[in-house]
Amino acid sequence: RLCEDQHSLEAAAREYTDLLEQEPDHPEFHTRLADLLLAQEEASQRTFTLPQDTRTREAEDHLRRAILQDVAYPASRWSLGMLLARQGRYAEAITHFERVLELTPRNFQAHFCLANLYRRLHREPEARAHMASYARASREQDLRKQAQQEAAEQMEKLFGKQRRL
Repeated sequence: RLCEDQHSLEAAAREYTDLLEQEPDHPEFHTRLADLLLAQEEASQRTFTLPQDTRTREAEDHLRRAILQDVAYPASRWSLGMLLARQGRYAEAITHFERVLELTPRNFQAHFCLANLYRRLHREPEARAHMASYARASREQDLRKQAQQEAAEQMEKLFGKQRRL
């Protein structure tokens, strides 16, 4: 993760490859390695679309292995859905974003992705429904953040600034 934070994608990919040799059944390692491979591919592209080449096929393989190892790990589904969508494989991507919503019902960004995918497939009723869900959930999150901020300000007024331990 240090290599990732320092934007050394190749070094980070090598580290995750080493980790997978030690723990091949760890879905997070497969997912993170796949994400790094895709980030490397993105760095070499000038468009949002991703080709179906060696690197993206390797990333897809890692993501599919991660899903097989832990069907309830939403990060793998999210990454695979994004990869498939960026390759124009919209119908395949939809199944993964739908599963992300089943696993994390409050993930309003999945609604946004689904709205766009359904729109690309000319399935307007589904697209509108997901866009409405996205808008509603986004507003709810904004209201929650605003309420938390206001509560924190009130607490500070009442009790002064709190030091963290």
